[in-house]
Amino acid sequence: MKLNKFSILTLIFSILCLILVSFYFFNKLNFDFIALFLGLTQIFSGLSHIKNSKNLGENNSINGTKIIGILILIIGILLIIAASIKILF
Repeated sequence: MKLNKFSILTLIFSILCLILVSFYFFNKLNFDFIALFLGLTQIFSGLSHIKNSKNLGENNSINGTKIIGILILIIGILLIIAASIKILF
């Protein structure tokens, strides 16, 4: 599988999430910031799925990878909205 820029961003933000979780366990960070980075990870993962579905071609009438990518993207957006609201208010 060829890595695109969204796959690399997904890996970077996943590693950042793991680092932030370690700060959370030492009571140095609030969980809302971790949720914000998890949302960004999900957005980049969804974009990576959509990009991979375009690379596979339009041969299939139902493209499951694109649908899964869109669902992951929606989950990421909802995580970011929820974490942002909790941080701001």
